[in-house]
Amino acid sequence: MEQSSYVDATLRIYRALQERSGCAGFVLQSYLYRSESDLRAMLPSAPNVRIVKGAYLEPPSLAFPHKRDVDENLRQARELDAFARRLAHGHRDARCSDLARIEEFAAVRGLPKRGRFEFQTLYGIAEPLARGLVERGYRVRLSVPYGSFGFRI
Repeated sequence: MEQSSYVDATLRIYRALQERSGCAGFVLQSYLYRSESDLRAMLPSAPNVRIVKGAYLEPPSLAFPHKRDVDENLRQARELDAFARRLAHGHRDARCSDLARIEEFAAVRGLPKRGRFEFQTLYGIAEPLARGLVERGYRVRLSVPYGSFGFRI
Protein backbone atom coordinates (compact mmCIF):
# COMPACT_ATOMS: atom_id res chain seq x y z
CA MET A 1 0.00 0.00 0.00
CA GLU A 2 1.51 3.26 -1.02
CA GLN A 3 0.17 6.79 -0.75
CA SER A 4 -3.51 7.41 0.03
CA SER A 5 -4.33 8.00 -3.63
CA TYR A 6 -3.69 4.27 -4.27
CA VAL A 7 -5.78 2.79 -1.45
CA ASP A 8 -9.04 2.30 -3.36
CA ALA A 9 -7.32 0.74 -6.39
CA THR A 10 -5.21 -1.52 -4.18
CA LEU A 11 -8.24 -2.77 -2.26
CA ARG A 12 -10.11 -3.40 -5.54
CA ILE A 13 -7.18 -5.49 -6.76
CA TYR A 14 -7.10 -7.34 -3.42
CA ARG A 15 -10.81 -8.19 -3.68
CA ALA A 16 -10.39 -9.53 -7.23
CA LEU A 17 -7.37 -11.63 -6.29
CA GLN A 18 -9.01 -12.90 -3.12
CA GLU A 19 -12.11 -13.93 -5.07
CA ARG A 20 -9.96 -15.86 -7.57
CA SER A 21 -7.36 -17.42 -5.30
CA GLY A 22 -8.48 -17.04 -1.70
CA CYS A 23 -4.96 -16.25 -0.56
CA ALA A 24 -4.35 -12.56 -1.26
CA GLY A 25 -3.39 -9.95 1.31
CA PHE A 26 -3.04 -6.20 1.67
CA VAL A 27 -1.32 -3.54 3.75
CA LEU A 28 -2.97 -0.78 5.76
CA GLN A 29 -1.19 2.31 6.99
CA SER A 30 -2.49 3.18 10.43
CA TYR A 31 -1.81 6.88 10.04
CA LEU A 32 -4.67 7.19 7.53
CA TYR A 33 -8.03 8.03 9.07
CA ARG A 34 -9.76 5.50 6.82
CA SER A 35 -7.67 2.43 7.72
CA GLU A 36 -9.85 1.14 10.56
CA SER A 37 -12.98 1.25 8.40
CA ASP A 38 -11.07 -0.35 5.50
CA LEU A 39 -10.01 -3.19 7.79
CA ARG A 40 -13.57 -3.65 9.08
CA ALA A 41 -14.85 -3.82 5.50
CA MET A 42 -12.28 -6.48 4.57
CA LEU A 43 -12.71 -8.78 7.60
CA PRO A 44 -15.46 -10.92 6.01
CA SER A 45 -12.88 -12.14 3.47
CA ALA A 46 -10.56 -13.37 6.30
CA PRO A 47 -7.66 -11.41 4.84
CA ASN A 48 -3.92 -11.58 5.24
CA VAL A 49 -3.22 -8.13 6.69
CA ARG A 50 -0.02 -6.20 7.22
CA ILE A 51 -0.31 -3.15 9.49
CA VAL A 52 2.29 -0.39 9.24
CA LYS A 53 2.36 3.11 10.65
CA GLY A 54 2.81 4.84 7.29
CA ALA A 55 5.71 6.62 5.68
CA TYR A 56 4.26 9.02 3.14
CA LEU A 57 3.62 12.70 3.62
CA GLU A 58 -0.16 13.04 3.71
CA PRO A 59 -2.21 16.15 4.48
CA PRO A 60 -3.96 16.44 7.88
CA SER A 61 -7.26 16.07 6.03
CA LEU A 62 -6.34 12.41 5.28
CA ALA A 63 -3.93 11.34 8.00
CA PHE A 64 -3.33 11.75 11.71
CA PRO A 65 -0.75 14.50 12.13
CA HIS A 66 0.40 13.36 15.61
CA LYS A 67 2.20 10.12 16.46
CA ARG A 68 0.04 9.47 19.53
CA ASP A 69 -3.07 9.42 17.31
CA VAL A 70 -1.38 7.05 14.85
CA ASP A 71 -0.47 4.77 17.77
CA GLU A 72 -4.08 4.78 19.01
CA ASN A 73 -5.39 3.98 15.54
CA LEU A 74 -2.82 1.17 15.32
CA ARG A 75 -4.05 -0.19 18.66
CA GLN A 76 -7.66 -0.20 17.42
CA ALA A 77 -6.66 -1.88 14.17
CA ARG A 78 -4.79 -4.58 16.12
CA GLU A 79 -7.94 -5.40 18.06
CA LEU A 80 -9.63 -6.14 14.75
CA ASP A 81 -6.63 -8.11 13.50
CA ALA A 82 -7.68 -11.01 15.67
CA PHE A 83 -10.29 -11.75 13.00
CA ALA A 84 -7.83 -11.82 10.12
CA ARG A 85 -6.46 -15.09 8.75
CA ARG A 86 -2.88 -13.88 9.02
CA LEU A 87 -1.53 -10.66 10.44
CA ALA A 88 1.80 -8.95 10.17
CA HIS A 89 3.18 -5.80 11.71
CA GLY A 90 5.76 -3.88 9.76
CA HIS A 91 8.51 -2.17 11.76
CA ARG A 92 11.88 -0.59 11.21
CA ASP A 93 12.74 1.07 14.53
CA ALA A 94 13.98 -1.08 17.41
CA ARG A 95 13.36 1.81 19.82
CA CYS A 96 9.67 1.88 18.92
CA SER A 97 7.66 1.49 22.12
CA ASP A 98 4.86 -0.06 20.08
CA LEU A 99 6.83 -3.30 19.73
CA ALA A 100 6.24 -4.17 23.37
CA ARG A 101 2.52 -3.46 22.96
CA ILE A 102 2.35 -5.71 19.89
CA GLU A 103 4.15 -8.51 21.72
CA GLU A 104 1.73 -8.12 24.62
CA PHE A 105 -1.25 -8.09 22.23
CA ALA A 106 -0.08 -11.35 20.64
CA ALA A 107 0.57 -13.00 24.02
CA VAL A 108 -2.82 -12.00 25.48
CA ARG A 109 -4.61 -13.41 22.43
CA GLY A 110 -2.50 -16.55 22.44
CA LEU A 111 -1.08 -15.95 18.98
CA PRO A 112 1.86 -18.31 18.50
CA LYS A 113 5.15 -16.59 17.74
CA ARG A 114 5.56 -18.66 14.60
CA GLY A 115 1.92 -19.11 13.58
CA ARG A 116 -0.30 -16.68 11.76
CA PHE A 117 1.38 -13.69 13.38
CA GLU A 118 4.67 -12.21 12.26
CA PHE A 119 6.78 -9.08 12.20
CA GLN A 120 8.03 -7.64 8.95
CA THR A 121 10.80 -5.18 8.29
CA LEU A 122 12.65 -3.72 5.33
CA TYR A 123 15.76 -5.53 4.19
CA GLY A 124 18.94 -3.67 5.10
CA ILE A 125 17.24 -1.08 7.33
CA ALA A 126 16.49 -2.76 10.64
CA GLU A 127 18.76 -5.79 10.86
CA PRO A 128 19.35 -5.50 14.65
CA LEU A 129 15.57 -5.24 15.19
CA ALA A 130 14.90 -8.30 13.02
CA ARG A 131 17.67 -10.28 14.70
CA GLY A 132 16.35 -9.43 18.19
CA LEU A 133 12.81 -10.48 17.28
CA VAL A 134 14.07 -13.78 15.85
CA GLU A 135 16.11 -14.38 19.03
CA ARG A 136 12.90 -13.89 21.04
CA GLY A 137 11.25 -16.61 18.92
CA TYR A 138 9.20 -14.53 16.46
CA ARG A 139 8.87 -15.11 12.77
CA VAL A 140 10.32 -12.15 10.87
CA ARG A 141 9.83 -11.60 7.16
CA LEU A 142 12.09 -9.21 5.31
CA SER A 143 10.54 -7.06 2.57
CA VAL A 144 12.75 -6.21 -0.38
CA PRO A 145 11.44 -3.26 -2.39
CA TYR A 146 12.69 -3.28 -5.93
CA GLY A 147 12.35 -1.16 -9.06
CA SER A 148 13.40 2.38 -9.81
CA PHE A 149 13.10 3.45 -6.13
CA GLY A 150 14.36 0.28 -4.45
CA PHE A 151 16.80 -2.51 -5.08
CA ARG A 152 17.38 -3.21 -8.74
CA ILE A 153 17.46 -6.85 -9.67
